[in-house]
Amino acid sequence: MAAAVGTAHAEPDCAALTSANIPSTTVESAERTPATFTINDTYREGNAAPVTVNRSFCRVKGLIKPSPTSQIHFEVWLPDDWNGDYFQTGNGGLAGTIRYPEIAHALNRGFASASTDDGTSRSNFAWAIDPERMLDFRDRAVHYTAVAGQKLTEIYYGREAGNRFFLGGSKGGQEAMNEVQRYPEDFDGVVALYPATRGEFQAASTLWYAQQMTRTPGSLLKEPQLRLLHTAALRACAGTDGGLKSDWFLTDPRKCKFDPQRLQCKPGQSDDCLTAEQVITAKALYAGPKNFPELRMLPGGEWPQLGNLHGWSVLDGTLVKAFSLELSIGQGVFHQPKWTYRDFDIDRDMPRLIESSAPSPGNTFDPDLKAFQARGGKLILIHGWSDPMVPSLHSPLYWDRVVADQAEGRTPKEAVARTRQFLRLFMVPGYGHGYGDGLEPADPLTAIVKWVKTDTPPETLQAVAYEDSAAWAAASRSPSAFTPDEARDRPVRLTRKLCAWPAKAEITAKETKCKLP
Repeated sequence: MAAAVGTAHAEPDCAALTSANIPSTTVESAERTPATFTINDTYREGNAAPVTVNRSFCRVKGLIKPSPTSQIHFEVWLPDDWNGDYFQTGNGGLAGTIRYPEIAHALNRGFASASTDDGTSRSNFAWAIDPERMLDFRDRAVHYTAVAGQKLTEIYYGREAGNRFFLGGSKGGQEAMNEVQRYPEDFDGVVALYPATRGEFQAASTLWYAQQMTRTPGSLLKEPQLRLLHTAALRACAGTDGGLKSDWFLTDPRKCKFDPQRLQCKPGQSDDCLTAEQVITAKALYAGPKNFPELRMLPGGEWPQLGNLHGWSVLDGTLVKAFSLELSIGQGVFHQPKWTYRDFDIDRDMPRLIESSAPSPGNTFDPDLKAFQARGGKLILIHGWSDPMVPSLHSPLYWDRVVADQAEGRTPKEAVARTRQFLRLFMVPGYGHGYGDGLEPADPLTAIVKWVKTDTPPETLQAVAYEDSAAWAAASRSPSAFTPDEARDRPVRLTRKLCAWPAKAEITAKETKCKLP
């Protein structure tokens, strides 16, 4: 088959891909699409937006079974006007669907593009207590899809892809980091956005936040209190955090020393203030758990609420339910069927969570990227300062650990320079978990492609603030970081360059200059 499709000027045989011999993989169908192809974005439950591709391509659907219970579905889209490269997108949340907007965008740019559902289901969570399917979700699905997708690309076009790229956010960010750590040969350029890498810490923080919010009947921070906190934090810190006074977001919220105590109700006051119980809640969230301060929430991300992707209202237990943490932790880790998040003690139970995840791949925070580095791999890591789901400080902490791993007798400055040869971190002001009321990364795929192909590392990354962020999130549209073609006609409020960590931004109304310490 490879010989047949590799003949000069021969039309690639799409249907022949059903006989491809790939370990653990069955190609269920391989069909050419019409010139105009439309499919629903099934990831956006209840609001499935149609995805349209105005070109013909070979659509391959397959099933991967590394274990008897595995059900890893994947698709590979192979364009007629192939640019010679391969792209694979990560998934999100508990996965369970193919990410059509992302692979359609990559296809429109000429990539052979692939996606997997990670072998999970969004309607039946039984997979979460099946060790093999959980292993697929955490680790195997993306790797096996990369193997199958790249092999199918090679067979179809008669040659290997020139460069291989991966981009994913949240769960997809975890998948990106898992790939560079455990399967460094799979991809040449990787973008990890707000990666849910420290799974045990993320689960623990989600449980702990819910406990603080629901500690007593009066401790919950509702919309009026979150708006009040958000406004007060911006008023206290905008312009003193490295950004401009006119900014409606914080450039570096770590510099904000806002104290919610100043908002406590005075005797006889009931409006535009916090009760004593609510002040305790706010202080706890800003401080984080005593022994795990890296899990703290930062000022400036309290509100506005953009779905479950931006704002603190989801910290009230919404995420506990959304990610079935009481099932996966109570039954899967602690083996207690009646366990609830209120039973969680972060100091007592964190060691048990770490122990349960330590032997499991895909849940690592491993700073050793030397194998990926040695083969010339490039990694862009992006995280928002206002992320309510994956604590923002995880990424700077990971950067510090990678630098320490690169030290090996070098000076701190030399270790940083060595790290920046293959890893660039960008922290995004006002950016939540894929959306934000502040800035959003405009097109990181272009940045990683340029870095890999020209060996030109990005010193800055373009970021955009849109006028319609709330409406965009409410419509459950894909974040512009993944599909910039969707954002082409959105009204832009502000553009600003982000500096590659650890460079400091010197921002004026006209420009941003980046200076390394």
